[in-house]
Amino acid sequence: MTYTVAAITTEPELRFAYAILERGCARIAEREGKGYFAPAVYADVQARRAVLFLVYDGPEEVGCFVCKVDNDSRTPTPKLIVSLAYIEPGEPDAVMQAGLDKCREFAADVGCTRIRFHAVRRGWEKRALELGYELVEYVYERGV
Repeated sequence: MTYTVAAITTEPELRFAYAILERGCARIAEREGKGYFAPAVYADVQARRAVLFLVYDGPEEVGCFVCKVDNDSRTPTPKLIVSLAYIEPGEPDAVMQAGLDKCREFAADVGCTRIRFHAVRRGWEKRALELGYELVEYVYERGV
């Protein structure tokens, strides 16, 4: 099956996309136990601090991806940060692949040489390797 992935570039498109963006943020917040606040993500996309891609199966939205360029002055080239990667429950891995392929294409278009995402669940480790990503750090935290 072939999926279509489109950048959301206009205000009417963004308003239309809010429903899947909200579902994605709620599901990820529930699974990861930390806040993904849809209005804040919406505001970043609206202000062009981030880009939103929707994955379609025909006319139906089946996934959404939000990316930001990280222009860290400590690195020679910018990285693309995938801050949200969501596919609707029950959709196949091909939807995730289509969205991440679009993120990689966008990264190349804007001059990024690396793509990065953060996951709190260890279950991503195997899948990330299958998708061509490598583990670059572990982060440990404790209360004070």
